[in-house]
Amino acid sequence: ILGDCVSKPHSWPWQISLRTSTGIHFCGGTLIDAEWVLTAAHCLERSKQPSSYKIYLGIHSEKATEASKQVRDVEKLILEPSGKDIALLKLSKPALLNDKVLPACLPDKDYIVPGNTEYHVTGWGETQGTGGEGFLKETGFPVIENKICNRPAYLNGRVKDHEMCAGYIEGGTDSCQGDSGGPLVCLSQSTFILQGVTSWGLGCPNAMKPGVYARVSKFID
Repeated sequence: ILGDCVSKPHSWPWQISLRTSTGIHFCGGTLIDAEWVLTAAHCLERSKQPSSYKIYLGIHSEKATEASKQVRDVEKLILEPSGKDIALLKLSKPALLNDKVLPACLPDKDYIVPGNTEYHVTGWGETQGTGGEGFLKETGFPVIENKICNRPAYLNGRVKDHEMCAGYIEGGTDSCQGDSGGPLVCLSQSTFILQGVTSWGLGCPNAMKPGVYARVSKFID
């Protein structure tokens, strides 16, 4: 995450760190049930073997020194069948749910978030010198309706119905490499709902190029 701030520890208890089998963080993900994590399919390009991955839960620092850390192997990868950028990971055994490890709520099927709704994106990704390296960072920005995002000046028709855009048109704060697969959540009646999975547009925050996220409501089935 570029810009904005280091999160209050454990304030986003569904955020997980997707790691190599040797423990190196490379993508984010979201706990949606005690034994299921949602992430981006492109995070799983390196290998289709579940044993290539580990999931860290309940951490705030990338070094993962917290006593609340839980580590799980991955039992199964389920990529979205038509190749869209979303995937499920089944944990080898369920996470122990507590105040630091908790699933995010899913949206209603086909729900379309209105433009200008405020979002929060979190991750341990590239900060490009904006500070907070090594700790979970958060940023907030508005969703941009697809019809605006698809204008020629912005993403020029590349954003599909199963995707959504968020960001400031002028750039400045955005998700970056290493944040991929992580959550975009939105507060609705005092509950955080997982509306997006960080997908592409990850040249980081260039003006006129908002970030693109898989639209979770289109994949509820």
